[in-house]
Amino acid sequence: MGATTVIGVDVDPRKLKWAEELGATHVVDASKGDPVAQIKEITGGNGVNYSFEAIGRKETLLQALWARDLAGTCVLIGVPGPGPIMELPLQQLFDFGGSLRVSWYGDCLPSRDFPMLAE
Repeated sequence: MGATTVIGVDVDPRKLKWAEELGATHVVDASKGDPVAQIKEITGGNGVNYSFEAIGRKETLLQALWARDLAGTCVLIGVPGPGPIMELPLQQLFDFGGSLRVSWYGDCLPSRDFPMLAE
């Protein structure tokens, strides 16, 4: 799709290796320092155009959110369990721009789309 920098972030070395095998140009081991700072360093201080949180944890969602550039989009695809509450500093979120969105079932409507896909 034209991406020149693809950064995989995890704490599991096996998953980081898989990310490289699947096309990541860089990997960040989040257990070895601040992943947002590491991403900013890779991107020359800018952050990424798109970030994706894939495990449904508020801590990693905040990291994905702050790893974006000023016009970047952060997408929550991980399904959070019941109960977590995330607090956001609204002024910082506003100043940072961009967007935060949720991709629920890949943005489909299951009651409409699953039967159509099955057909």
